[in-house]
Amino acid sequence: MVDYEAFLELISQPNYKGKGPIIEAYTNLGNDIDIQVELSEENLKVARQKGLVEKFRLTRHISIKNMHLHDRNGIIKKYDNPEQILKEFYGARLPYYDIRLAKKKTKLELENEILDNKIRFITLVGKKRLISQGRDQKYNH
Repeated sequence: MVDYEAFLELISQPNYKGKGPIIEAYTNLGNDIDIQVELSEENLKVARQKGLVEKFRLTRHISIKNMHLHDRNGIIKKYDNPEQILKEFYGARLPYYDIRLAKKKTKLELENEILDNKIRFITLVGKKRLISQGRDQKYNH
């Protein structure tokens, strides 16, 4: 993010490439992916013609020529493309996704039970079938 802000700072300089600034101002709105950029109509037309993604360097190329990973047996293996990695690890990772899903389901069921009990409590107090005010503290626990 710091590198990209440095790039935005560079293209907002008055003498950028001898032509003047591309953007008038930019504002980081608090996180890594929310930046507001202000530019003139003329510069917007030029940027659209060249392509906004390329003009503002919104993509980055990553080399996939040297992909060495540990396989499921812990042995270092060279992969030629990302699809090979997915095929290799799909079967190994699938049971862990099921375990994670089961834990998440259990957690949500517990939260649901707690919320149901809160609703039941509020309903009973609202219908005056359960009186919790004015009781001695030792009975409120």
